[in-house]
Amino acid sequence: MKLFKISLLAIISLILSCKDKPENTIITGKVMGDFPKKVQYTIPTNNTSYLGFRETVTTDSLGQYKISLPIEKVSFVKIIIPKEDGLFQITNAALVVEPRKKYEVNFNLDAPDKTYDINAENQIAQYTLNQLPNPEHPEIGAIPFYRDSITTNITATIDSLQNVDIKKMKALYEKDSLSSSFFDLVKLDRTYYYTALKGTVAFVKFIMNEREKGVFTDEVKTMWQSCFDNDLLSRPDFQNTFWGFSLLENYLYYKRYEAVDFDAEKFKTSTKDVPYISHRISEAKKYLPKDRLEFYEAAFLYRELLQKNYQKEFISLYNEFGFAYPSSSYSQYLEPLIDSVVDFHKKAEQQFSKDVKFVNNYTEINTFSDLLAQFKGKKIYIDIWGTWCGPCKKEFQHKNDLKKLLKSKNIETLYICEGRSSKENNWKNMIKFYDLEGYHIMANEKLLADIIKIFGNNGSFYYPRYILIDANGKTIKSTAAKPSELSALKQQIEEAF
Repeated sequence: MKLFKISLLAIISLILSCKDKPENTIITGKVMGDFPKKVQYTIPTNNTSYLGFRETVTTDSLGQYKISLPIEKVSFVKIIIPKEDGLFQITNAALVVEPRKKYEVNFNLDAPDKTYDINAENQIAQYTLNQLPNPEHPEIGAIPFYRDSITTNITATIDSLQNVDIKKMKALYEKDSLSSSFFDLVKLDRTYYYTALKGTVAFVKFIMNEREKGVFTDEVKTMWQSCFDNDLLSRPDFQNTFWGFSLLENYLYYKRYEAVDFDAEKFKTSTKDVPYISHRISEAKKYLPKDRLEFYEAAFLYRELLQKNYQKEFISLYNEFGFAYPSSSYSQYLEPLIDSVVDFHKKAEQQFSKDVKFVNNYTEINTFSDLLAQFKGKKIYIDIWGTWCGPCKKEFQHKNDLKKLLKSKNIETLYICEGRSSKENNWKNMIKFYDLEGYHIMANEKLLADIIKIFGNNGSFYYPRYILIDANGKTIKSTAAKPSELSALKQQIEEAF
């Protein structure tokens, strides 16, 4: 009986001790300042660290948020405060999180440097982690090396930077300021980052050399090849860092050029008129180990789908992916994007709305003044966009509110699609898909050049671009507010007219 009481007490004690331990890893915090009331975070699916796979939580009226993650191994998670368009960010914080632990990250967007506080185990190590080089893409980190002509110096410098980062974390590990699993993951991350950085420098120098000198030096080739003389692409944990995918991409570029003896002209010929997405997937299947393909294909398709170009080949590629990986945890991120592609092609078969109007003889209009001549006596809100431009298409979701505002002010909408990179068939299909009521024109080379000359900055021009024109053809606002900035646009219209 005494033994039973002791056992019962032990069970009760165990239950009570487990009560405070979360089943999932919990991240909470508060966002102070003006922001779009949303917090994004990367999902460590299968312990994968990839900036593309992310979800969103909404903050409460006080700016507080909560994230719950079912993870089984130490993983990277990035907390992101997005801008209004959702495509770019205000700030972010990287965390190394462990199963069933609690973390708190508070952001102060009113501070000049958009500071944040991290309250958690390994706190000093978390701050140190966020001070290490961690750009959105290795191309950004590679910029300082592009003009260095001595590859041995580049290699030595990059290796030295890697050692410095690892020494910082090792010093904390030796002081018991972080766990062994934390240290091992960051060490792995730094190895992948600097290897991807080195490979990116080599690839860009190859492109630069080819354009400037028409050659690919043996020194650059040796530096690029050295990035793959290791086990980084065969390790089972390659996708546990934010840089595994970048290194895979770099490796595939290397194999593409190696297949044509690093001859740029042969490369152009070999890829001419080849469906881009399908070709890249075929190359991945050719050069990557099978157990790397599921992650790579999912990450690559997801990234390309986000561009919203709606190529029909996506549908068959997704079906092939589902057949090869019927239980893939990545399908949940791909499926909504594929549904949009299917919907796009259904709408492409329909007729244009009666409220969609094309500018008369638009292929023959070569100057901005000639274009405005077709709108004499009309006030115009101009939207300059491209079929390839993600932020441009993101703004289309505000078209209904925009339509109400412009109609109330008797203003016409003119959509100018640049025709340098946009294809006419895709342009017209996107007009149907996004139901863009108003006037439309695809700018030819001469008209586009004239627009850039008038509204650009020393030849540079950003998309999307919005312009307000009065009834006399005069530019009232050369950088008008976006449809997503409706209050600001309304104020500009009231002040202008």
